Amino acid sequence: MTGINDWAPYLDPDEKVLWTGRPPQGFLLDRSDLVDIPFSLVWGGIAVPGGGAVMVHGIVEPSLWSTITVPISGFFFFMGLYILVGRFFVDRWIRRNTRYAITNRRAYIATRSFRRRELMTMALIPATPVTLTLGRRASVKIGVENEAASEEGFSQWSRHKRGEFVLEGLQDGQATYQLIRRVQRGDS
Repeated sequence: MTGINDWAPYLDPDEKVLWTGRPPQGFLLDRSDLVDIPFSLVWGGIAVPGGGAVMVHGIVEPSLWSTITVPISGFFFFMGLYILVGRFFVDRWIRRNTRYAITNRRAYIATRSFRRRELMTMALIPATPVTLTLGRRASVKIGVENEAASEEGFSQWSRHKRGEFVLEGLQDGQATYQLIRRVQRGDS
C-alpha cells in the first residue's frame, strides 16, 4: 500500500482517504536504546561466546550432558544475537512494511510482518483519545492501550508494541494530529 487507491478495498462506500504516510526508514535509535544497548552488550558478550562454545563442544564431543546443555546454550546464543543486532533488523523490516492512512471516518495501520498481514483500524469519533508526542520524530497515539495485548512476546525488545495504535515517526506530527481532530469534530 503506497498510494491512496491501495486503500480502496478496505474503505466503506462513503469513506475517503485524506492522508497517507509511513514510519521513517532505515536503522533508528531512540531513548530506550540508552539502556537497551549496554544491557545487550553485557548479555551478548556473555551469551554469544559462552553459548557458542558450549554448543560447539557439545556437538564435537556429544554426551548425555550435552543433550541438555546444547539446546539451552543455543537459546541463550540466539537470544543474545537477537538482542545485540537482530532487533534492529526486525524493527527496520516492520517499519519498511508499515503504512498509515487517515480517512474521513477512521485511521488505519497496515503492517506486513514475516508471517502475517495485519490491518488495524480505529474509529475517529469525538470520544476517542488522541495523544500527540512531539520531538525529532513525532507520534500520534489514538485510543487507549490494550494492556493484555501489549504484554505478549518480546515487546521489551521491539519498538512495536502490540495493543497500541500509534502513528510513529511522522514528519509533521502536528498537522497529522490536527487532521485527526478535524475528522473527530466532523470538519473533514
